[in-house]
Amino acid sequence: MQKLVIVLNQRSKSFLPLASVTPFELWLLGEQPFIQYLLDEAKEAGLTEVIIVGENKNKAVFSYLTAKGGAEKGNLGQALSAWRSRYKELSFQFVGSDRYLSSGEVILKLKSKLKAPWAMVWPRGLLLDSIPSFAQLEKVFQTSQKPVLGLIEDDFNSRWRIEAEKIAQRIFKISRLSPLKKKEKRDILSFSGYYILTPEVIPFLEALKKKGVKNEGLELEKGLSLMRESGQPVYGYQLKGEWLPVASKEDWLKANLNLLLNHSSIGTLARDYLKEKHLC
Repeated sequence: MQKLVIVLNQRSKSFLPLASVTPFELWLLGEQPFIQYLLDEAKEAGLTEVIIVGENKNKAVFSYLTAKGGAEKGNLGQALSAWRSRYKELSFQFVGSDRYLSSGEVILKLKSKLKAPWAMVWPRGLLLDSIPSFAQLEKVFQTSQKPVLGLIEDDFNSRWRIEAEKIAQRIFKISRLSPLKKKEKRDILSFSGYYILTPEVIPFLEALKKKGVKNEGLELEKGLSLMRESGQPVYGYQLKGEWLPVASKEDWLKANLNLLLNHSSIGTLARDYLKEKHLC
């Protein structure tokens, strides 16, 4: 497995109006832009090809990742040199669209590039653990060779009911996925936005499209549900570690505070400052 597909946050209303001009994947989270945490995970999991998918107006993310630097000197030159060295194993590609794409549309748009299993992420949060999210999922995938969905104990994005049988520690065999109805009780487990997928899911998304399901209705979860109905297995893995959601302004601030307080070099400064202001 070599590819990581990062789907940019295209519809978040929580961060408007700023997110309309600066993609939130480029905002500082702790000491670095949010997207760099995803790239660090990709490196540690041995992934080498990164495909960025988003609306054309968000191409700034790709420009940031592919900054060449030219002959810049001083601080800028040093920063660009350090960046290129840090991610020299990774290649980057941007696939843009003129409008918002649903999860299923994203996969069908990339169909020609997804001939082998791939990692995929809709950045909704960050996992803090000695073993990165993709590496955790890959251990399960190596055994199953089937789609593995990263699960967390959080209801921030529970639009789907996950019916599953626990077959081992943290490992579930998905039996059914169904949309949650209004006021219906939410499940404890929900999707993290981190997945390992296989080309087997593509025909099921195409089948949905042939039935007239399109645009926002063409969701990955519906394709996976059809896949299960056909008898093909889909697995879930409850990710191990501390989950930091970033779906709202409040969560973003909490995640920043968490990362700053626990940072190896500036954590002490942050804690001393809070004490000075009598905040802790």
